[in-house]
Amino acid sequence: MFKKRIVLFIFLLSLQGCNNDVDLSCSDIGPLPMSEQPLWGPSNSIAITSRSNNPVAIACHNCFSNNSNKVAASFNVIESAINSLVDIVELDVVFPKENYQQPMVSHDLDSSHVSLSSVLSNQLLLQSSVMLFIEVKGKIKNEQYIRDLLDTLMTPIYSTYQHRFINADRLITLRSFEHSTTLLTIQRVLAEDKYSSIKPFIKLSRLHFFKEESEIYAEIEQSYQCGMSMVEFDYRLGVEKIKSLNMYAEAIGMSVNVFTIDESNYIEAVQGLKEHIDVITVDVKIGAQYSSSTIPLFERVRELIVKD
Repeated sequence: MFKKRIVLFIFLLSLQGCNNDVDLSCSDIGPLPMSEQPLWGPSNSIAITSRSNNPVAIACHNCFSNNSNKVAASFNVIESAINSLVDIVELDVVFPKENYQQPMVSHDLDSSHVSLSSVLSNQLLLQSSVMLFIEVKGKIKNEQYIRDLLDTLMTPIYSTYQHRFINADRLITLRSFEHSTTLLTIQRVLAEDKYSSIKPFIKLSRLHFFKEESEIYAEIEQSYQCGMSMVEFDYRLGVEKIKSLNMYAEAIGMSVNVFTIDESNYIEAVQGLKEHIDVITVDVKIGAQYSSSTIPLFERVRELIVKD
């Protein structure tokens, strides 16, 4: 801990100039206490590196069908990922402006979409212990949209009076690229009395656009000051820059995800980052066959994480 505080102090000194351009006014929220920072519930069997015992979770990127309005198509993607031992299923959620009724799963408003409630009814997903990353798309200021999202996620288990997807054993991460709108809207809604029982089990994460490294440092500090648990970096930044950003985020108690890894870069990405980051998001075409291997990419990534 002492070593981390030294690292943090050095980083803060070096970033004083660039932080001047970022609004850090979250005095009504504030950073999370260090004890509340862990991203994982206790029941997850995440791949651990042999060298430093660093756990690295594998997330399934866009783990749904974006080309069909049939929920069965998304079920196929989710089930294939779970059978390949992913730790996290990532779903994108949109709120159609016309005839809005409930949150929908889709990469964007122009694509086909199915209801989040129908996707969450998948039996294998319900029975598994995989976590959910819910990316809230767009600049959301309408608090009712977030209430509808949280209400949908609060699927109860009546026998235990818990919620299937939100409890101490199965945390949910809500994430967005939009800090000043979407993420802060989520913060406001989570502060309402209705959601006090689930608030401890919901983590917030900021996705960072591909940009100058100095800007991202400032945004990490902003995310920390505003009670986020995780920051997420584009792999195109490069391994060395990500390692430096990760060191800073880790020093202030934040988890780190790197996106998006695929067939073309997974070996260099995993080998370069596995001792440092917390999550790696993997993109794969479910059912596709590759000349390099018939083993699903999720499984190859997992093998590479644990390999010495």
